[in-house]
Amino acid sequence: MADAAAGAVIQGAYRAATAVASPWVAIGLWQRALLGLDSAGSRWREQLGEPSAKRPDGPLLWFHAVSVGESAIAIPLVRKCMQQRPRLKILFTTRNALALSVVSKAFSKTHVICQLAPLDSPAAVARFLAHWCPNAAAFMEQELWPNLLLSPLLHRVPIALLNARMTQSTFDRWHAMDGLFLPLISAMVARFDLITTTSTEQGLRYQRLGANPMLTRFTGNLKFATMGGHGSSGRSSREGEADRGGARGGARGRGGKEEELRQAVRGRRVWLAASTHAGEEEAILRVHCNLKHRISRLLTVVVPRDPARGAAIGKFLSSQLHHPPPLQPGMTAEELRPKAVTVAVRSKGQAVRSDTDFYVADTIGELTLLYSMIPLAFVGGSLLPGLGGHNIAEPAVSSCAVLTGPHLGHFASVLQQLQQVAPLSVWQVADEHELQTAVEQLLTNEAQLNARRIAAQRAAASGTEGVVDEVWEALDFAILQRMTVPVVASSGDRAAAAAAAAAALELREDGPDAELTGVLQARLDRIESFPAAAGAMHGAGVDGAPLISPAGASQGGSAGVSVTSPTTPMSREGWSRSGAGSNSGAKFKSSSVKQAVDGGKADGTGGPGDELAVRLQARIDKIETDPKCDALDGPK
Repeated sequence: MADAAAGAVIQGAYRAATAVASPWVAIGLWQRALLGLDSAGSRWREQLGEPSAKRPDGPLLWFHAVSVGESAIAIPLVRKCMQQRPRLKILFTTRNALALSVVSKAFSKTHVICQLAPLDSPAAVARFLAHWCPNAAAFMEQELWPNLLLSPLLHRVPIALLNARMTQSTFDRWHAMDGLFLPLISAMVARFDLITTTSTEQGLRYQRLGANPMLTRFTGNLKFATMGGHGSSGRSSREGEADRGGARGGARGRGGKEEELRQAVRGRRVWLAASTHAGEEEAILRVHCNLKHRISRLLTVVVPRDPARGAAIGKFLSSQLHHPPPLQPGMTAEELRPKAVTVAVRSKGQAVRSDTDFYVADTIGELTLLYSMIPLAFVGGSLLPGLGGHNIAEPAVSSCAVLTGPHLGHFASVLQQLQQVAPLSVWQVADEHELQTAVEQLLTNEAQLNARRIAAQRAAASGTEGVVDEVWEALDFAILQRMTVPVVASSGDRAAAAAAAAAALELREDGPDAELTGVLQARLDRIESFPAAAGAMHGAGVDGAPLISPAGASQGGSAGVSVTSPTTPMSREGWSRSGAGSNSGAKFKSSSVKQAVDGGKADGTGGPGDELAVRLQARIDKIETDPKCDALDGPK
């Protein structure tokens, strides 16, 4: 009780502080947009919770990721969801414009709605949730925002934390906040109805912070599933040149942009510096200049983590000079004169010539393609302290020989997993001197390069197998099959009541959701006698009580249904039931439901109420004849 009270006090203080700060933050966003400094452009208002799209009808699943890396690991899972639940609407939010552009491109030909996430201020969160009214949510990796997670508007919405991770240092820091912020952190962690972790160790950390052990599950690391199908084990890359044949079949038909990239690296001995940060390009420059006279036709491709830095990187590199080669008899003065580094920047349409030293690929969404073309990749964000690394599994899936620096952050666990399967899968260097040694050794030794490529892909393949399916099954069972649909606020509108019932019937009567159908029956009984019940929000009863009590309290109503908390142990046999009325409550009283339908018909004259009533009736008929029908996809 003391911890709960302390958590409530801290939450209140946080809420007050963010409420005070939010007007100033809004002014700052407006000024940045006005000056063209905000990469979100005209969509900056989405960060204030103001939507730029309409909410689609029907159940809505909300996926949320912070940045590009988290968004990338969510994409295969979203596609799995679209495949398995084609009628389920999906909202995908990110916290920066670069990630938004990546997911918007990935889902450009689908019904997925992509938006910027709201700031964690009370007003922005309230506007966002009031508009979108998600029926379920899935957050990626470590999104813990008090105003969002503990919002009353999400109180009855099942939420999953997927691919959850927490470094030992983060855990120690949070755990040391006992009596200060730890109660608030524990409240947020306990809010999740499902936590899938990348390792059992990660799961234990979340449990020690307050996660329910019965709702925490190790499913593998989605970072291994960010891409696939581009590489083929054992591909040869003669003299370390860019591989043209092996990847062509997997990427054929991707248009002129792909061919441009292939032409850029064709015939060169090439290596890739991916996801680089400020300060790392200087080290990459020194490595290239030192190797230029040892490796003929050397080309270094640089892909900055932030594409907006591309022009600046190109300007910096082109201002540098090569050191002359070692003095040899017969060398001319021209050969001994330092020469400028030659650079081509992709976003400017500059072509790669035979003497080009650096190709800055500062475009969005092409890193995967480059991994499939270039045999050797150094993954940046790892060479300097404080950066924390990037996804080293991604190039491994594409059969790249992988190099990385010493500073990996939470990606150290990915390195360990890969090297446990194949020690040659990733070469971790200590500094730029070791990086230079590794690049020279691999680009001048074809056998060693190919051995590392094969090892990398074999290690990555062991991690990708079944991970998306396993995470999907956990999400579907623990979250989607327990979704409730918010009721449209109205006053005595039978058509709205029918609409709410029709949507809520998109649940399975068979299995873990039988209790929910019983609660729905109780609600419909009460709607008959008191139509204003349709005004309750998010599946609440007339008195504002939730359909499923967080504490597992009995929900009375006409059917006398008792439903246990979602935090009780999950099983395929369903949640435990209690009370004499629970068995009867798990069945629909068709006459009562039909009366609600009739009420919906009476309210409209050929309007939306009639259509909803007909849909509700069809669902009732289907459930009565086939209890195992696919509820989310509607009647067959």
